[in-house]
Amino acid sequence: MNLTAGSLMLRSPDLKGRIEYAAHGRGQTNMWVDQNIDKICATDGWADAWTTALQQAVSVGDFKPNLGARTDVITDDQITKAVTDLLAQQAKDDATAVAAQSSTDQQIASLTATVQQLQAQIAALTPPATDTGTDGGTPA
Repeated sequence: MNLTAGSLMLRSPDLKGRIEYAAHGRGQTNMWVDQNIDKICATDGWADAWTTALQQAVSVGDFKPNLGARTDVITDDQITKAVTDLLAQQAKDDATAVAAQSSTDQQIASLTATVQQLQAQIAALTPPATDTGTDGGTPA
């Protein structure tokens, strides 16, 4: 990724607004966008499109182009797809994490049961403690 293009995309209020609108359409908040805008802007092809558009703007004397508002640079469909793809990946990652936690919980339960069984077996093999009367008195 072109770091300059990435940095400019992250600082574009118009691009962010378009991403927020797409995210809202999928039930997400501005906070979700803030937490994920770097991933969205890192979508394949975006930095190249931004760099090309910036070079074209500068070549005609526009040194402060509003690329984030231009749908010919990053299309609405590209934004919608990037948001949708990221949400799908996050859902998959969440499901994997839940499955891993469930597996860990099952392993802990199994180990706990094994430890309890071993403790019961040890208790059955160990004779009860008796008072040997070592304090000079009578055994209790």
